[in-house]
Amino acid sequence: MTIREAIRRHLRGRPFQKKYVRDTADYMMRLADFLAPRRIRHIEDVAARDIDDFTVHVSKMRCRNGVRKGEILSRRTQICVLGRIRSVFRDLERAGMIPWNPTDHIDL
Repeated sequence: MTIREAIRRHLRGRPFQKKYVRDTADYMMRLADFLAPRRIRHIEDVAARDIDDFTVHVSKMRCRNGVRKGEILSRRTQICVLGRIRSVFRDLERAGMIPWNPTDHIDL
């Protein structure tokens, strides 16, 4: 299953608020963009080391819009990004769509 398909399956048929859906899709697409040069397209191919590297990447991410455009994401936002990604992987593991959760080791 591709990362895009995983996003759709995670969000499908759930009563999430629009902002949650938009932000979660954005964060997962940032992960997909990060993994693309590594040729990782499928969610089940994501390893714990990829998540560790993405965690470092998130600490260097910049705001895309708003008053803080261009500034490094705040620690609180970084935690939110990683928390949402961890939530998606946890849900996919519980649903049996991936064999294990590569985000289990992340402490927020």
